[in-house]
Amino acid sequence: MEAVVVVDMGNEELSNEKKFQNWFNEHGCKLNDDTIFVMVELNNEITNNEVIQYTFFEKANTVIFKFETDGEYFPPILIHFIEHLTDMKETQISVAEEGKYGEYNNLIDMTLKQFIDNVINGED
Repeated sequence: MEAVVVVDMGNEELSNEKKFQNWFNEHGCKLNDDTIFVMVELNNEITNNEVIQYTFFEKANTVIFKFETDGEYFPPILIHFIEHLTDMKETQISVAEEGKYGEYNNLIDMTLKQFIDNVINGED
């Protein structure tokens, strides 16, 4: 099934598309117009082990990520990206997953601080 993560960035340095793309490049990813390829080294070969679709809306300070999940899996690179965001009050994180009939069911809609405290750090 497919999951969607929407990051509505408040006052984030990474809300600039060039800085956003550079961040992923610096963290071992390759990007094209709408895809992030997460690269890993396996048996001395660099290979792609994960594909994340993205749409960047710079004027709206929003980025949408789409990826395949089993309902539990959340790409580590997205957790790492979210951990690098800094506007705890204004940045919003929403997560939805695809339902049986192609609809999306909203699972999470939190501020960055709530997401880090409750989802990443698991304080809930």
